[in-house]
Amino acid sequence: MLGLLLYVAPSAVAQETVLNVPSADVLDKGKTYFEWDATVDDHAPAASWTPRMMQGIGHGVETGLNVSSFNFPTSGSVALVPTVKWKFYDNSRNGLALFAGENLTFPIRQRTFTLGSSVYLAAAKSFRTGTRVSAGAYDFTAHVVDRANRGGMQASLEQGLTPRLAAAVDWYSGNSSVGMTTAGISYKVTGSFTLYTAYELGNAGLMKGNHAVLLEIGWNPAWGAHPSR
Repeated sequence: MLGLLLYVAPSAVAQETVLNVPSADVLDKGKTYFEWDATVDDHAPAASWTPRMMQGIGHGVETGLNVSSFNFPTSGSVALVPTVKWKFYDNSRNGLALFAGENLTFPIRQRTFTLGSSVYLAAAKSFRTGTRVSAGAYDFTAHVVDRANRGGMQASLEQGLTPRLAAAVDWYSGNSSVGMTTAGISYKVTGSFTLYTAYELGNAGLMKGNHAVLLEIGWNPAWGAHPSR
């Protein structure tokens, strides 16, 4: 579950994900980021809501909590997903960063398992043109995204277009519930609020409805805003 990153330089404002794939950014110590995601089924009256919060704790480490997810109009499973991300290498001269993370999943409603986990390891390269690419590997334990253990590749491409507008696309390999390509744009409304819209296309089952609209609202409160803002 891992929002689109809005930036026009390598020293971007941090948040937990690009769209679905984890981003290379990590919040500075004491900085906070809130986000509200809505995945809307474009061929049926249904939506899934996921609020999340991230907090920078310093030394390249960011923690967070996702509540995944509230379904409408029908009720569904709900899980608490604490997260941690560590950017253990960051070379501003060549624009290269290495980062890793883990998400734990604790189902609290309609539980089909007790505890799940997902881990990832990735590298990112930033360019002076406002472009950044990342690639890495992931692994989900059984029941988190499918009945079996699922591992594979993840990748993302981000491009700043104007000081307020950015575009991105990311991808998870495989045919599980996260196996999809997602592309979209973001618009920085104010110094604190950013709006995101994207479209998700499943790696399989497109003709059976495996596609959806992704909408997001991001908020950096004044007391947790990035210094560049």
